[in-house]
Amino acid sequence: ALQMLQEGLALHETFLANLWDLRHVVFPVRMPTLQGLLAMHALGISPDLIYIDADHTQEAVLSDLEASAALFPNALLVGDDWQWLAVRAAVVGFAERFGDRAHLHSHPRENWWWIERVPSRADCQFSQADGSKRARIDFVPSAQM
Repeated sequence: ALQMLQEGLALHETFLANLWDLRHVVFPVRMPTLQGLLAMHALGISPDLIYIDADHTQEAVLSDLEASAALFPNALLVGDDWQWLAVRAAVVGFAERFGDRAHLHSHPRENWWWIERVPSRADCQFSQADGSKRARIDFVPSAQM
């Protein structure tokens, strides 16, 4: 297992093989986080979920969260390594910036977390997409982000 982790490629190939049945909805990006986020944004991709799992320093995790939220304000932010104190500090600090407009969920034993951002009515744009009774609500980030 250690050799597989050191090689990296086998781990990535295993990841791709495990997600093969989801290839139409999963867009794996193997590059530094900011580069990957900018590339997806440039391609017009609007992800529903962004999985944060790169550098585990507090500064890097916070930077990944900030860039993700700025470029993709509607994406659910998810990650693991909750047991790492630096990861936990960054995630908690980021979620606290939103006050009661964000709910942080975590499971220390299973080592995961996710942030549910709850837009205020003032932060939403309402639109009828197809004339039906369904409405689309898009989160519009405030200038404070």
